[in-house]
Amino acid sequence: MNTGCCRRCRPYCTAISQTTRSCRLWNRTKSKQAAIIRDLGADAAIFTETESVEEYVNQYTAGKGFDVILDPVGGTNLINSFKAVKYNGSVCTTNARVTLDLGLIHAKAISLHAVFMLIPMVYNIERDRHSTILSTISQMIEKNQLRINRDERQFSFEQIGEAHQYIESGKALGKVSLVYSFSQNNI
Repeated sequence: MNTGCCRRCRPYCTAISQTTRSCRLWNRTKSKQAAIIRDLGADAAIFTETESVEEYVNQYTAGKGFDVILDPVGGTNLINSFKAVKYNGSVCTTNARVTLDLGLIHAKAISLHAVFMLIPMVYNIERDRHSTILSTISQMIEKNQLRINRDERQFSFEQIGEAHQYIESGKALGKVSLVYSFSQNNI
């Protein structure tokens, strides 16, 4: 299960879960988002405004919890991930920068994995492993196993302020593109 997956990570999480043949469920709040999620290959969409963690855990796992949760939102949402994962399960996040009571992790023997992809480049640690990851992603793109969900709106560089407002409004349903027009500029 991928919980609380943000727009920028959703295609990658879905592609990886498809490759590993895992169940793909997404937390979403809007029906239009659910349609996009299913189109990307998710098995189901969870509507967090109307379904509690306990409800969807019961529905999809008979109350046992999910083996692995990929939570790129992190922060205070980690509590929901801890509730949804099974005993001895794993939660992986890209945002563990938060102060939380870790009692639930201890009580359920949860493994928490914090991922910071820039470490190999910033600290020159295991750069070859990072290269392997990027090569795998490249192969997935070449095999059409990974695609980008682009929002229908595009903005010019002169409209960058509008693009930010559009993203912050929550109306964007995919990657927002900035388009440069060579015909309008003398190069």
